[in-house]
Amino acid sequence: MLALIVISVVGFYFSMANYYSDKFLCGTWINGIYCTGLTVEEVESRLVSENSAEYFAVTDYEGNTEQICLSDVGYYISYGEELRNIMHTQNPLSWLGSYFTRRTYDVVPVCSVSENALRETVYEMEFMSAMQYDETLHPYIVRTREGYALVDETKHLLCPEEAYHAIYEEIRNHGDSISLNEAGCYRDVPITDDMQEVYDLWASIEDVQDFRVTYMFGEEEFVIDSSETSSWIMTDENGRFVYDSSGDLMISEEEVAKTVNEMSEIFSTLGGTHRFFTTDGEWIEVSGGTYGNDIDEAAEINNLLTLYRSGMRACRRTPQYEEQGAEPGRDDLGDTYVEVDMGEQKLYYYEEGQLLLETDIVTGNQARGWDTPSVVCYVYSKQRNRILRGATYATFVYYWMPIYGNIGFHDATWRRSFGDDIYTYDGSHGCVNMPKEAAAALYDYVEIGTPVILYN
Repeated sequence: MLALIVISVVGFYFSMANYYSDKFLCGTWINGIYCTGLTVEEVESRLVSENSAEYFAVTDYEGNTEQICLSDVGYYISYGEELRNIMHTQNPLSWLGSYFTRRTYDVVPVCSVSENALRETVYEMEFMSAMQYDETLHPYIVRTREGYALVDETKHLLCPEEAYHAIYEEIRNHGDSISLNEAGCYRDVPITDDMQEVYDLWASIEDVQDFRVTYMFGEEEFVIDSSETSSWIMTDENGRFVYDSSGDLMISEEEVAKTVNEMSEIFSTLGGTHRFFTTDGEWIEVSGGTYGNDIDEAAEINNLLTLYRSGMRACRRTPQYEEQGAEPGRDDLGDTYVEVDMGEQKLYYYEEGQLLLETDIVTGNQARGWDTPSVVCYVYSKQRNRILRGATYATFVYYWMPIYGNIGFHDATWRRSFGDDIYTYDGSHGCVNMPKEAAAALYDYVEIGTPVILYN
């Protein structure tokens, strides 16, 4: 009986050993999978199904990512060799002891891919259109509408073959993505002496072009930036840059003057055309006269050169003026002014936008050609009890406010009426005649420099 039991136990033991001869022993874990009683083929099937990627991601220098469909490049993954090695290390006769131990394994698959298919796919990818490494590339400087610019295509250049091999190796190593930049697939062209000369020149040009001045004209601005300062850099008749004795780029004062003149053409309003919104609600344009802003161009040329040479590279400023209106900029009239509508024979005085005076007037005699001119001017003096003299007259007035040459505002006590069409046949010698009370009020309101808009 005992012998039968021993024979049965030994038979069972060896039958279990035979069972485990092509299966993994109890307590075997491979890559997190419980493999007890499984064959190599069964474990490989599970590992492949859980770890086989469909796509491989390629990220270029700019951070753009493209995908390679692995099935298109003959991708194949196998764990067989590693699993068989593990199987060969186990002893089926030790199956009983395996129930009391745990064995953990991490295996790496063997990955393969069709080199021809992968190469064709990689070379058709978008990142391959980037600038490619070429030792003959050289930086150069060009002139654009915004100023000089450095064109430097010698940095971060793609090495196509290195990129292909890096992708190939990463796929074979069971990777699912690659950064071409981190993999060292981009290179810079080594800097030669000629290239260094270009970089040094560019540094000098940048020093000039970094000079930026913003002129303020009320709500408007005139910005001097690289589009302007680039033209200040002197060149000879062959287009080569000109240097001073210290080796610095020379600045053309003539070109600086052109910049200031350009600004003046826009914002110097003296003698130019003023756009004006009338009391009747119409926009009109009045040209000529003595009122407006007049930039002191000579002073501003000197100011710009001084600022540049001081090393300052950015500032905001208002220009110096030879003549200055109530407001900076093109809209220089402000909201305190005298408006003379000669067509309606009306005078209006506005102070800070409020109408304080409205009166009928009589302007220059049209019949005799003594028309009051349509101009923008200003009150340049105020006098009381003045005798106005001409070739054929000497007239006493209580209030005299000259605005344009010998033309001015004054009372006309000899007149019994004002307004209508009196000016067409019995107008003044060119002055603006007013009732005494209105002239007195205007005299008290206006100051030296108050703008006057005369229009017909």
